[in-house]
Order: sequence, then structure tokens, then C-alpha cells
Amino acid sequence: MLRAIGLDRLGVRRMVRLESLLIALIGVVIGVLLGIITASAAVQTMLRAMEGITVVVPPVQIRLCLLAAAVVGLLAGAWPAHRAARTVVLGAIRSVTATSRPGLTVPRAVRPGSPRPPPKEQLCLDKAIERRTGTGAHGNPRMINPIHVRTLSVVLETGSFSEAAGRLGYTSSAVSQHIGALERVSGLVLFERGARSVRPTSAALALGQRCYRVLGELAALEDEVRALASGSCGMLRLGSFPTAQALLVPPALARLTQEYPGADVALEEGEPSELVPLVAAGRLDAALIYAYDRVHQQLPLGVAAVELLRESLFVLIPPADPVALAERVCMADLRGRNWITSQEESAGARSLANLCASAGFAPQVAFRSNDYNVIRAMVRAGLGVALIPELAVTDELRPSVRLLDEPSCARRVYVVRRTTGTNLLVPRLEDALRRASSSYRRHCPPTRAAEA
Repeated sequence: MLRAIGLDRLGVRRMVRLESLLIALIGVVIGVLLGIITASAAVQTMLRAMEGITVVVPPVQIRLCLLAAAVVGLLAGAWPAHRAARTVVLGAIRSVTATSRPGLTVPRAVRPGSPRPPPKEQLCLDKAIERRTGTGAHGNPRMINPIHVRTLSVVLETGSFSEAAGRLGYTSSAVSQHIGALERVSGLVLFERGARSVRPTSAALALGQRCYRVLGELAALEDEVRALASGSCGMLRLGSFPTAQALLVPPALARLTQEYPGADVALEEGEPSELVPLVAAGRLDAALIYAYDRVHQQLPLGVAAVELLRESLFVLIPPADPVALAERVCMADLRGRNWITSQEESAGARSLANLCASAGFAPQVAFRSNDYNVIRAMVRAGLGVALIPELAVTDELRPSVRLLDEPSCARRVYVVRRTTGTNLLVPRLEDALRRASSSYRRHCPPTRAAEA
């Protein structure tokens, strides 16, 4: 209806206010004119009476006075009708705009299907029931204020309201109000008040025995909240791939739990293709993943990565292979050999295929396994050669590995997390992992295996 005439709610309000202003101005103008006409007629009458002239009021003035009186009477009768019409119009506007205007937030009390607010008499009755019984109108108990419990415990310790007020930093009146509120909520009389002293009742003494335990638990809760807010405790869900879980995660977690004893870490093992979606979905707080230089990997939106370590790639060669005599090997030296690599379409298998393609041949894959222990056993048995990252090279294997001399043939280790994550332990974990990676690099430089 309002849209049909081109008005909105604000426009109608302005129109009604303008109408009220115009009516008021018209009344003022007519009143002034009536006063002027009446005054002029009175002055003329006085002058003519003083001169002894019979006064005859001109018909024009009589008509104007009657007209002004009629207008004033009309306004006096129309004003209450105008106020009533204004109330009806605004009520219609509210009902129409609340139900038909899109995008308008309708108060809960007038939404279709919602209960209407109780009348004022019912609200007064509910408040009276709460004051009398300490419960709501439906029998729900009211919550005891912990501040009032603390005030009660201090009053019981000191024996007076004034001393308790001095210890708590309140006024005596505030302490009395706290105790009174606690008495209203509990429905108990806690103190017998005298002219100069108060004496606790048996109910107050019974409550006082539990006050200390409740306040102690609240203090522990406050400490835990502060610890969670500072990032010194809480649950941390971490994912990692196997080789990093064996060499980087243990020292990092040892440092983290030593510095933050309240940290509770849950560890999950998996490959990057499994861990990254868990981080993006919020099921993991952080994860250690790897990526090969020659294999493109795209992180999902909202996931950030920090590089921790760059691993060199090594060729694991059987002792009887002539290539084992060289300190460094390139992919061209390995043409025609059987390869033992990870599962098809894995990042390691794709990296091997790309390196072989850059050397001008395709790898002859004889066996596949994601377990480096299986790969080492097969190479040791002379079943083929394998390409393994630095973290997979153990002291036992160092005599059998040779550094791969190819450009852009490294594997990089990252820690990934959500950019919108709120776990304050994640930055602490990143720092611990960064230190663990630096320590690993210092004790195991990438050329050490080649020098063996």
C-alpha cells in the first residue's frame, strides 16, 4: 500500500510531522488575527464612547470575528481527531512494513508464530514471585552470583560488614547489598543483624564451608582461561608425514611441552594429500608436509605454509653396481636400471618421472612401496635403485647412497596451518619445529652422505 503511493516509513513520518507543524502555524496565525481584530474593535468602541457617539460595530468586523471564532472552534474539535488518526496511520505503517518490506529485521515479539510478550501485569507478578521465592515464574532457580559468594566468605572470615568492605575495597553498604541479594536468591536468612554487629546463622556457616571450595574452583577456572588466552595450554592437533615424524617432530614436541607444560598434543600420521584437507577443514591445527621442486602442488584457499627444511635427494644404489664408485651421480648415469619407488601418482613417483624425462628416458619401475624400510631392503637385495630424500637416509645407509647432481631436485618440508586459525599454540609449535629443523641441519649437512 505504501509503495503504491511512493512513500516509505520515514517519508510518512515526515509527512505527519509536517502536517502537525502546519496545523499549529495555522492556529497561531488565526489567533493573532483574531486578537488584532478584537483589539481594534475594542479601541474604536472606547474612542467613540468617549466622544458620546453611539457605537455601531461594522458588519465586516462582526463577520470576521464570527469567522475567526468558527475556525478556532473547528481546530479545537479537529485536533483530537487528528491525534487519533495519526496514531492509527502509524500503527498501520508499522504492521505493513514489518510484514511486507524485504530486508527489515522484525522484532522477535511480533514475528509470525512467535509468542506475544506478556502483559505488564504478568511481568509485575513474575518479579514479585522472584523476590518472594528466589525462582522465576516457571520455577527456574535464579543463578547465584559468585561475587556475592566471595563477599559472604570474607564476611564470615572477618566477622563484620565493615571489615569485609575494607578488605574487598567496597563500602559497607555494598557488602550489605551483596548479602541481601544472596539472601533473596537463596531464600535463606544468613545473618542476624543487630544495632552494631551481625551474627551468622547456621545456614550461613553451612554455606561458608562450601564457599572456599567453590571459589577455589573458580580461581582455577580463571587461571585456565588466562592460560588459554596466552597460548600456554590447550589442545594442539598436529599431523605429520612419517620421516618428519621420526626426526623433526620428537625434538620439537619435547621443547614445546617443556616450555608449555599445559599443552596437550594429539599427533596424526599421513601423507600431504591427506593432511592438507584436514587442516583446511579445521580438523587439524597444523601439519608437516613435503613438496618436490619438480612437482607442482597447490594449497587450498585459507591455508598458509612456512618452509622449515630443504632436503637434498639421494640415490640408493646396490653395493655391486658400478655407479656406487662415484661420489655424485646424475640421472643419465642411471639409464636402463630398474627403479623402486613410491605408489603411482604420489609426489615421489611424479618427481622421479620428471627427472628421468629431463634426462631423456622413462624409468623402468619394478616395485612400488611407500615404506622406506621396504625400499631399502629391496635395494640391498640388488632388485634395483631408488631415489630417497635426505630425511630417509639413516647412518646405516650412508655408505650406499650418492648425492643426486641435478638442478632443482630437492624436497622441501613445510608446516601448514589455517590463516584464520585461533589456536595460540600453533605459533609456539612453528618456533619449536624451526629450531628442530635448524638443529637437524647443523648435525646432518646435506653433503655428509656424499662424503661417506
